[in-house]
Amino acid sequence: MALNEREADLAGSLLGEAVEDDVLGRWYPVLQTSVGINKDGVGRLVRSLQVRKARVGIYRSLVMGGVTHAISGSDFSALLMGIASVPDGLDVAMELLYMRISYARSQSSSTELTDIGCELMHRLTFTRRRSGEDHRLGVIAEECLVGEMGQAAVREICRNLKDAIANSQTYASYHGELLEILFRVQPRAALEALCGGEQTELESGVRILDEASQLGRHPLDKISDDDLIGWCDEAPAIRYPAIAGAVTPFLLSGAPGRVQWRDIARKLLDRAPNRAAVLKVFIRKFTPGNWRGSRAAIIESNMKLLEELKMESDPALLDLIAAEKTRLGEEVSAARQTENIMERMERERDERFE
Repeated sequence: MALNEREADLAGSLLGEAVEDDVLGRWYPVLQTSVGINKDGVGRLVRSLQVRKARVGIYRSLVMGGVTHAISGSDFSALLMGIASVPDGLDVAMELLYMRISYARSQSSSTELTDIGCELMHRLTFTRRRSGEDHRLGVIAEECLVGEMGQAAVREICRNLKDAIANSQTYASYHGELLEILFRVQPRAALEALCGGEQTELESGVRILDEASQLGRHPLDKISDDDLIGWCDEAPAIRYPAIAGAVTPFLLSGAPGRVQWRDIARKLLDRAPNRAAVLKVFIRKFTPGNWRGSRAAIIESNMKLLEELKMESDPALLDLIAAEKTRLGEEVSAARQTENIMERMERERDERFE
């Protein structure tokens, strides 16, 4: 660094020789980072990528000290494309872009950053899980996936993710945050790519969304009710019941132990051509797969949602409500019996140890 300050031309000449040196070339990105990166430095970094003396992971040193922040958008894009074109370089390029975006959010983001973000996201694969990856991808997606380029990128990302999950290369639960952001920034493109097509493709996409929601992420909850209903209306017979399984139909209300229907649930139920099919999907969610406390109490609380529908005039809906209330009541009784047995066994065990 001191030499660069005193003799910039000499330092640049030495760095240029280091790019192809058998020993120094392996560490060239670190050397360049130590003196900062100007336009000539970008050119040398691109050349170092071409001669392949340095492992691609070494280019992660470029995140240090904000050395890339002063590079012009076009030069930064050229550098990222060079890194992304090297085997295993896409992750490194994504990390550098994430750091640049995090810095640039306090300023106005450039068109070049948006364009390179779309291009890199277009290349995204999901072959392994990396620490912090979903958050980084989410930040890039939110900033860059806008306009027509963003729509195209989102379609490609969703298709790639769907294929990777089908081939057991990743799991939907790893990518809940990314899916939430994709559905927020490009709802139509995400819906079409993940859930478009005939019944089989639709069900496959809904399973992905359901798995992604297991850790508290609900991607479809990020779409406006009007957008979601409009999409369902294009193929109502298959989309209404399928989407009913991917939304959050009810939430805790202000009263302790009480739940209430969400607006989207009532809209899906009101507009569906087969309302009973939609209600069946919602009722399946009355019984928790994972829970804390009394399972019987949770089911009993959820059953009260059916009381709000008892004024319906649809005979099929009323018959279903009556039958489900009977079935759920039996399920509550069975769950309560099990809980009483478990409580008694635990009490007897405690008494033996006193």
